[in-house]
Amino acid sequence: MKLYLSPTKYAPSGTARVIHGTRVALHATEMLHKGWMGIPFDPKLSRVFRALGDETRLLILDELRKRNDQTLFELCGRLFEEYAISLSRQGITRHLNTLERAGLISTTWKGRTKVHSFSADVLTTTLHPWLKPFYEGDRA
Repeated sequence: MKLYLSPTKYAPSGTARVIHGTRVALHATEMLHKGWMGIPFDPKLSRVFRALGDETRLLILDELRKRNDQTLFELCGRLFEEYAISLSRQGITRHLNTLERAGLISTTWKGRTKVHSFSADVLTTTLHPWLKPFYEGDRA
């Protein structure tokens, strides 16, 4: 467990402990594992946020949203045509692997060709329950 020293006034209520007379703020992951804001922690959530935190991956998702079932070659061409992004195939493959690990895209093989498709399931099952208290105003 990581502990950070924090003055009492800066530690949010309920997120600090007194250890040997010193008030210490809990690490963010510990708060999430305890069910911060009444929301149980889902390990997929950090992978989703990491995957959505890159502009190139957002553009790849947008291209797959516009037209599903694209190959690596088609995605490289579309990213270069539309956004002047000239990454190598290996660079795009790394982004696609990150998106696939997060569950935001799915891949299938059609013959010898790997085809990528946008998958919104993880957004509704993982991200939506986590964001729900924010847009409903229940910020505990």
